[in-house]
Formats: sequence, C-alpha cells, structure tokens
Amino acid sequence: MTSDGSKYGSANRRLERALADGDLGRAVAASRELPRVGLRDAAKILFLMARNGDRRYPRAAARWLSRYASEVADVTPDQLAHVADALAELEHADPEAAEMLLAAAGPEGAPAGVRRSADGDRGATRAR
Repeated sequence: MTSDGSKYGSANRRLERALADGDLGRAVAASRELPRVGLRDAAKILFLMARNGDRRYPRAAARWLSRYASEVADVTPDQLAHVADALAELEHADPEAAEMLLAAAGPEGAPAGVRRSADGDRGATRAR
C-alpha cells in the first residue's frame, strides 16, 4: 500500500502528471500499470492520441465508446450517437469534441450520461 491507501498510487500520480503535462507516452505507460483507467482519464488519453495523430486512436476510440455504453447507466442510443460523433470529430482535434467526451465521462468513478441542451445543440451538451 502507498501513502494514499492505494496499491497503485504511484502509477495513478504518474498518470495524472502525464495528462496534466499532455505527455501521451508517459500517460500510456502509466495507464498500463493500472488495473483500470476511469472513463474520464481514458477520454483525456484519447484527446492526446488525436492531438498527436496516433495511429492507435480509431481502435482506442471504439473501445472507449464500448466502455461508455456498458458503464453509463440508462444510456440511450441517441446519447451514444452523439458521443460517437464527438469521437469522430476528436480525431481531427476538435476541442469542443474533447469537452463533450469529458462531460460524457463525468467525474471519475461516477460516469454521467450526456444529453442535448434545450436548444438541441450538441456542442452545448452537459452531464446529466
């Protein structure tokens, strides 16, 4: 156990630092040491992959969408479609798509669904 009570505290801290620094290589290396990476951190890794033109992005994005579909309670096909659209846009490093994915992932440990705003604008999505 580490001082933060987690067997994986060091890897978690390295992942947090790598994400904050925008370092894809360090983020991937740290994530491989963890038994599970939350949806929110995984979305941040996807953003780094997209920004760096990483060839692994399409497959990683598909895995993330699959996790989102299975981990988020009461997700609807419409919500999945919006998140899939954001993943496609993220491949072109669209910052609004990154914001949508982070909103969809919700706070770590408590994934939230995504819904359209009252005016129907996908860019104005928010956590449920």
